[in-house]
Amino acid sequence: MRMNGNTILIIGGGTGIGYAMAKYFNKRKNTVLICGRKPDRLEQAAKDLPGLAFIPGFAAGMPLYSATKAGIHNFSISLRIQLAPLGIRVIEVIPPIMISELNIEGRKKRNILTLPYMMSANEYIEIVMVKMEQDVDEIRLEPHSNTKTNK
Repeated sequence: MRMNGNTILIIGGGTGIGYAMAKYFNKRKNTVLICGRKPDRLEQAAKDLPGLAFIPGFAAGMPLYSATKAGIHNFSISLRIQLAPLGIRVIEVIPPIMISELNIEGRKKRNILTLPYMMSANEYIEIVMVKMEQDVDEIRLEPHSNTKTNK
């Protein structure tokens, strides 16, 4: 994938992996649009990253979180097939459990704030960008893999 001059839509771009991706692509002269569950974080990201735009009102509630992940996967496959003849690539990033703000209270209750295979958004983005440069369309890491050998 060419890493500049693209139009990129990032779902969940206000925090964590999405924000790290937005920052990466914004720095490389792409048009970056973000959306997500936290309007205040989207606004802050747009302030922090000049040229970044966010789509207000495009958010899912937590009860829909898992269902939307599965739906986005199937939607990505369909879009990839439908848009390929137009020269538009659809790349899906499917992260493992991460060190993030997401469900931190639930993870505290279960005493799993971090696990040996968890990584930060910045560590994950390094892996993702390598795979994008290799033209991988579905970027996923096995949840219990050694992240250093999964590049």
